[in-house]
Amino acid sequence: MVNLFNKDLSFRFVYQHKTTFIVLLVLIFALALRLYNLNKYDLWFDELASGSYSHRNIDGIASYPGLSVLSVMFERFLNDPHSSLYYILIYISSFFLKADQSLRLISVFFSTFSLLILYKLARRIYERSTAIITLLLMAMSPFQLWYAQEMRAYAISVFFSLLATYFLIKIIQGKKGAFWFYFLISGLFAILTNYYSVLLLMIAAGFLCFKRGLPCFKKMCLCIIIALAGCILIWIIIAPHLYIVKNPFWLMPPTLKSLFLSFAVFGLGYSANYAQLIIGTALLAALFIYGVYKSIEEKNKYAVFLSLSFLLPIIVIFMISKFAIPLYIDRQFIIITPFYYLLIAHGISRIKNVTLKLSVCFMVTTLMVSLLINYNNGFMLVSGERREFYPGVHEKKQYGVLMGYLRDNLDKEDIIAATDLQSYVLTTKVMREKFNNSGAHWLLFSPVTLTNVERNTYPVLRNISNGKDRSGQKGMYAFYFIAGRQVLEKEPLMNKTVKRIWLVTSFWDKIGLSPVNNAYKRIRTHLRDQYRCEEIKEADGIIIEKLAKNDL
Repeated sequence: MVNLFNKDLSFRFVYQHKTTFIVLLVLIFALALRLYNLNKYDLWFDELASGSYSHRNIDGIASYPGLSVLSVMFERFLNDPHSSLYYILIYISSFFLKADQSLRLISVFFSTFSLLILYKLARRIYERSTAIITLLLMAMSPFQLWYAQEMRAYAISVFFSLLATYFLIKIIQGKKGAFWFYFLISGLFAILTNYYSVLLLMIAAGFLCFKRGLPCFKKMCLCIIIALAGCILIWIIIAPHLYIVKNPFWLMPPTLKSLFLSFAVFGLGYSANYAQLIIGTALLAALFIYGVYKSIEEKNKYAVFLSLSFLLPIIVIFMISKFAIPLYIDRQFIIITPFYYLLIAHGISRIKNVTLKLSVCFMVTTLMVSLLINYNNGFMLVSGERREFYPGVHEKKQYGVLMGYLRDNLDKEDIIAATDLQSYVLTTKVMREKFNNSGAHWLLFSPVTLTNVERNTYPVLRNISNGKDRSGQKGMYAFYFIAGRQVLEKEPLMNKTVKRIWLVTSFWDKIGLSPVNNAYKRIRTHLRDQYRCEEIKEADGIIIEKLAKNDL
């Protein structure tokens, strides 16, 4: 009897708290998804840039005379148009997370915490079923998963944007006092992790004025002014970011096709095949439209706010990018995708026909599972086509064995000569691990092949004349660091006897040994009379050539 009574109490407890258990199970499932194969692929270019802010790297550079941690960090902030707040978090976290790849855990945990905030936000707007479906959609989203497993600021920007929105809803629903302060802090952090968040705060101000009247609008404006004032205080950092983006950058003005593909990426991520791309986008877009329609029909006071929070930033950034400064890039819109999932979920929950609802749930679940399988298998559309779909997004790579080969065979007298910025960043870690950055490590280039991204990454390279002025563009240059400071040297091999050079070149895609780029061709032609190739190694579009001096 006692056992039966205890079981009855257990079942009753579970039943009374079934929603809590469901949410907890979804969060555990989401965390497991984000931890699964977390380190299957090596750090790519942008992640290595994030990893350069670890205390091991920053403190090592700051140890040189005349430098400090603050001066090194500040100089890097000036030349990196991404989240300074995230880089500070990287620096602090690296004291506890020793391996560079382990710093991906920051994104994992912020992405998981974002799900909890999203659920609480959804419950303040819709009923429980919509909130749970929203939670599941974002938990399984390949787009969210991609950046939850990447050492970049996107996951943390989603967290703070959702947190600011959650506090806004609480204020609209009558909560005051400390919630204004919470909104202010989370809004400021949201801006510092993603500049697009300013648009969300402006939409919030307009909605709050409409719903709560002038007194709340004044407080909201004061919060936005304080948040922007906080940004103005670090304007000395933000201003160079505008220069980097405004002056020739790799982003191109968007097209109408860009808008369609943005919706595809928001729902499907980067791992969809052609059939999934077309069918999946159409299905989710239809559910989104139905969710908006039902919300308006039900006179939900947040329907307009959610729709504008999702659509207006896309339209505004599209117009700015089309006619002024190219800013449009899908991954920066990750902060607004939770509103997309929320309205899709409401569309699903409002389907009255049980058979139809079950069919839609089955189709969406099957779609998401198939996309997750594609993602974990490393699938992306073929290289020749993919650049049209996902600008700036590249196949994940496994180059650890190749870099291990370079590290194991590198001698102190050797030189690593990278022919492009990606190769230079990849091999920086090798030099740090092998010789604590004391070996010879060059970015070897001809000025005519120097890209705008390379010029903007290292200020000293901006002194090289651009394509409009051909003076000083002949010959070969080497860029490198000495005692933490940038150095530019013309014809670096002219007065040096270097027995062996490790020439490293790379491509954004996994395209193998051919075709080679123009920068590599020029450098290889420049070296062929002095050096012979003894060995070539290649992995995932990264090529290492061991070159030996001809007369030795």
